[in-house]
Amino acid sequence: MSKKGSRSNVTKVKSRNSRLESGQEGTLRQRKVSAATMAKWKPISAPLKLTIMTLLEDSMSRFTGHNDDVESVLSDVRRSVSHTLRNLKAPTDDPTDFDRIDSSMATLLEEKERLDKLGENLTEAVQKCKSDVERLENEMENCTPNGTQQVNVHPILKVLSDGVS
Repeated sequence: MSKKGSRSNVTKVKSRNSRLESGQEGTLRQRKVSAATMAKWKPISAPLKLTIMTLLEDSMSRFTGHNDDVESVLSDVRRSVSHTLRNLKAPTDDPTDFDRIDSSMATLLEEKERLDKLGENLTEAVQKCKSDVERLENEMENCTPNGTQQVNVHPILKVLSDGVS
């Protein structure tokens, strides 16, 4: 005799906080994580535990030395966090993510090189355009007001050309 919604078919669920996608700072929502997913979790690494404890010590350092009551509370906090970290399990990192990051980085570096070359080519093109503009400005300065270019011609050629016309 099976009851509808019996507990044997229900997946164990643990709440896990995650940021809302709406971008509201400080607002958290509960996410359900199945027992199957949690079974894949592993204890956090020793370097991560050390990092967390170091951050805790750094944040508590400004409160040390005030009085015995504060020191006692800080000691209790240290012990509690240390005990929690010993038993804490977290999702494992997927190594394929690092492969994806490496390939993305390689692609980005290739794109950077391509853009650097393009930037060099554009710089060269701009320099060429500047020199062309300077050349054209010089040619315009040599032009007479009626639009013809002033040419230095030998006087004999000038007399010959005036006689032919």
